[in-house]
Amino acid sequence: MGFCQFSTSKKVKNYTEISNIFFVDYMAQAPDNYVKIYLYGLYLCQNQDKGNTLEHFTKYFDLCKEDIFGAFAYWQEKGLVKIIDIEPFEIRYLDIIRNFDREKQILNGKYKDFCKDIQEIISGRLLSLVEYQSYMEFLESSNMQPSALLAIANYCTSTQGKDIGYKYILTVATDWLNKGVKTQKDVLNHIDSISETNEILKNLLKIFGIKRNANIDEINAFNFISNELGFDIEVINQVARSIKNKSKNGINTLEKKMKQYYEMKLNTIEDIKAYEDKKENYFILAKSILKELGIYYDNLEPVIENYILKWTNFGYDNETLIQVAKYCFKSGIKTLEGMELRIDKFFKLGLVTLEAINEYIADIINIDENIKKILEKLQLARQVNSNDRYMYNLWTNTYNINENLLDYAISKSIGVSQPMQYLNKILCHYHLNNISTVEQAKNEDKKFEAKNNNNKPETKNIVRTRNYTTEELNAFFTNIDDIKF
Repeated sequence: MGFCQFSTSKKVKNYTEISNIFFVDYMAQAPDNYVKIYLYGLYLCQNQDKGNTLEHFTKYFDLCKEDIFGAFAYWQEKGLVKIIDIEPFEIRYLDIIRNFDREKQILNGKYKDFCKDIQEIISGRLLSLVEYQSYMEFLESSNMQPSALLAIANYCTSTQGKDIGYKYILTVATDWLNKGVKTQKDVLNHIDSISETNEILKNLLKIFGIKRNANIDEINAFNFISNELGFDIEVINQVARSIKNKSKNGINTLEKKMKQYYEMKLNTIEDIKAYEDKKENYFILAKSILKELGIYYDNLEPVIENYILKWTNFGYDNETLIQVAKYCFKSGIKTLEGMELRIDKFFKLGLVTLEAINEYIADIINIDENIKKILEKLQLARQVNSNDRYMYNLWTNTYNINENLLDYAISKSIGVSQPMQYLNKILCHYHLNNISTVEQAKNEDKKFEAKNNNNKPETKNIVRTRNYTTEELNAFFTNIDDIKF
């Protein structure tokens, strides 16, 4: 089915019929391309076998789809067509009615009194048929009382002037409708509720050199800053005064800045001032960190908001953060996310200064050197791994095994299968039996040898089993989990 069609009231004929009304009332004011598009669409309505598709239409005129849409939107506003659907694009051609006759229909119809009253309210100019139609379509689709829409129009003219446009009035009406305003009483109550806000906004606009009442967009922006973001008027005014390039779009600039401060959790004048004073330093620091990590960001503000502010709030200074970035790059960490994981770990360990971090790294290096010596003594030719570090920490910090006792246990583990595991078993045995000296360990060895020389059956490999209940096992594992290392 073609996208251009007659409405059911029109009859298809074997010629293209053009109403004289089109030439008298519509053609002279319309853009040239719009006239061509309307007439060709009319022709296609009559000749359905002539490639009646949007693609054919665009090729015929060498225009894009948006141009075609724009033309038919214009003719719909004039009342000559009706757009049924956008995708797929479909329109209906309507009977042409003289502007004079259409005006009589509108002004003497259902909304006769409304049309008269709205013209009296907007006394700065004559309203067009399009405006009357737009108001009536809004009333029909919204179920707002005509008296309510008149009250809104009266409010708009009192704040914006007697020649206010219909689109602005309908924008305000739609906004208030979404807030539950439908009757004249609702409108008056809503006006009372925003009167104080309007006075505050008027003073705010003066900061930007705007000597008029706030429009609907400015009111919504202020309500967002004040109600949604939660900033008080003193903070809002102070930030407004700090904006250097003041213009008629000042409220938009203010809204963006306040949203940024909100996301950075800067809620007071003091917080905002401290941030702005340090802002240049934050940018320099962000560039330096990104350079050390070997990455590039076109916009540094997200880097500052999501990382730099957090790290500096932790207490890290520029030198420390840059050095950490260098350490990260050397260890193969080349993202801000990866660096953040390291910063978080340092912070949890209480490592905030560069000196503390370097001391911690030195301790780790020393520990690795000690573990390497153990591996060499056990004749294990491999690198130190995380499990080695875990066991070494267990022996030295939890079991409190001294160096002499550790060396003795190592000497007993040389040459056995899996010497590191065997060494761990020995040290665990020492810990459980409160053995803290080499002498005590040797005495323990003598006792063990005496038992082996006894003729008692070997019990070393006897496995004792027992069936535990679920409750008993849960209690056991819960107890184990409670042990802090």
